[in-house]
Formats: sequence, structure tokens, C-alpha cells
Amino acid sequence: TAISPEQGRTVYQPDDLKTRNNSELGNVVGNLVTRVFALTHKNFGPIVPNCDENKVGERDLAILRLLTESQEKVSAAIKAFNFKQGLEIIMEFGRACNRYIDEKAPWKAVKTDLPDAAVTLAFILTAIKGLAVMLYPYLPYSSAKILKMLNIPTDNLKWETVLEKLKEGQPINQAEILFPRLE
Repeated sequence: TAISPEQGRTVYQPDDLKTRNNSELGNVVGNLVTRVFALTHKNFGPIVPNCDENKVGERDLAILRLLTESQEKVSAAIKAFNFKQGLEIIMEFGRACNRYIDEKAPWKAVKTDLPDAAVTLAFILTAIKGLAVMLYPYLPYSSAKILKMLNIPTDNLKWETVLEKLKEGQPINQAEILFPRLE
């Protein structure tokens, strides 16, 4: 989908698949999921952390606004049969999630401001859920693995669930490797 011209032909290159799996999927989505779940489990246990509303800042709210905007853009792209564009929007949202977690640095905040780290991890877990639902039409198997980690069943998954916040205290599972490196 990422290399499809949508209006003509394209050439499939196995090396391109390896590169996209290892760099885009592995680094943007896989590493995000692994490090967020590991940080959450290590510092708050196997649950979505509780949020102190007084600690929710503009940057936290901005990631949820971006999730809403991304879902709307992806919906429009898919309805217009612009699948490549929809995938590009999803991957850009994944990169934004990585920037959010890097800027908020919850691995540092757990040592100095545990409630702030809890907010960051709760918000990024919701963003990851939204990312997984948006990726579902493109990567159903990998998306289902992410949703399983969040204890969200996929048998009756609806597009609107992209925007639903995870409940505080909701159990989560350990992270699984989503995109093993291809050699």
C-alpha cells in the first residue's frame, strides 16, 4: 500500500518490504508499543495508570486532538479510495506519538513526578489504541496483537472506537514483538 501508485502500476521490491518493515513498522509502531508497555508494567503494573486531572497539560490534550484529526483524515482518505494517503496519515500519527513520548520522557518523570508519568502513559496508551484501530484495515494481524495487549476484543471492532479513551485501571498485557526484523 505504501508504494502503490493507486492509478497505475508499481514494481514490488523485496528489499523495500524489508526496509519498511524494519524502519517504519518496527521503529515507528513496534518500538513505541514495546517501550510504552514496558514502562507502564514496570512503574504502574499491568493496568492503564490513573490520571491526576491536575497534571493533564496542553501537550497531553494535543495528542488526543491529533488522534481525532488523524481519524477524520484517514476516514476521508479510505472513503475516497486513497489508501496510500490514509496509511501515510496513520504513520505520521505514529511518528507524532513517538515525539510525544520523547518530549514527555516518562522514564525520567517516574523518578521525579510519578503522577505526570501516569498521565503521559495513560494518554499514550489511548493513542496507541487509536493507532491500532486505524491500522486495522491495513495490518489486521498486527493491529489485533496490539488490541489484545490492551484487552480489547476485535470480533466486533468499530471504527469509532479510535476516539474512545481507555479506562483507568483497565488491565493490559505484556508487549509482544510486532514486527520482527527481516534480514
